[in-house]
Amino acid sequence: MSTVLRRVFANPQVTPGLLIALLAVGTYAWFAWGKALVADLRNDWQIDRAMHWTPEPWALTADEFPGHDAVELTVDRAFVSRWHKPDWALEASMVPGLDLLFYTTGPVGTEGDWRDDGTFSYDRRTTDAVAGTRVDGVDVLTYVSAPEGPSYATPQGAALPWALRDTALDAPVRLLDTEYPVYADPFADETLLSVAYVGHRPSEQERFEDRAEAFDAGGPGYFGLVAHHRDAAGVERTTTTVAAVVEGALVVVGVVVPDGAEPSPDLEPALLLERLSAEVRADPPSYPEPERGELLVAQADSRTTREVGSVIAAGS
Repeated sequence: MSTVLRRVFANPQVTPGLLIALLAVGTYAWFAWGKALVADLRNDWQIDRAMHWTPEPWALTADEFPGHDAVELTVDRAFVSRWHKPDWALEASMVPGLDLLFYTTGPVGTEGDWRDDGTFSYDRRTTDAVAGTRVDGVDVLTYVSAPEGPSYATPQGAALPWALRDTALDAPVRLLDTEYPVYADPFADETLLSVAYVGHRPSEQERFEDRAEAFDAGGPGYFGLVAHHRDAAGVERTTTTVAAVVEGALVVVGVVVPDGAEPSPDLEPALLLERLSAEVRADPPSYPEPERGELLVAQADSRTTREVGSVIAAGS
């Protein structure tokens, strides 16, 4: 210790104040560091907890592909976010195979906004079921989103499926032309070779009129996209993502097939969508009763969706 410091600490008038100041600084630093450490640990714990598939109550999992080489896919850290949620959660819109459909709309789950008083208000909650399985080398992703408000089959809740269908119709332009803004490019690290819309193609007049109507499964049936892309290693794949509204819930299937693979007929995206839709019909979600004076239009008989899916799956 230097002579100056010895004199400082030897001075009875200085030492108590100095010790108190050092103790205060040390205590503040300890609590600040400790608080940051606790926050980091909690954050890591939430991310780890969120990095799991959430297949209940509707999903196609490895157990549902008997006779095939089926294993559960690994959940990547990139699939998890805190999009307008207090905690981290798995986001279907960030899962390869499903993300193709959500390239402009982003996450479908709980959303909200900050009020003027600084509190957070949720304007939509959903029950989400997400699962991923590799079946004979083909990735099969499934997603069901059932809102806790008006169903997606009503005029009040139909904005999301109409938006998804409209952006799917525009995808060949938006995804291949870099001048168009997208929420998240599903092929940001890959080369997009081609993209095409699949499903009923409405006229411009139909698209205009649909926006004020309930999403009627008997009309549009299912819709989606098929894209051919190549990764940095030169491996090419074809991703098909199709969706429908079934019992008021959004039902989505994504199938990713590496070039050269020959998937079995029962891995046809339309047939997988029908299988997932059947699970939703067998255990349909419940929706709140409409408020007084509010007219909720019921969804059309979902058997029509089955018929549409069967026709398209057969190549008609």
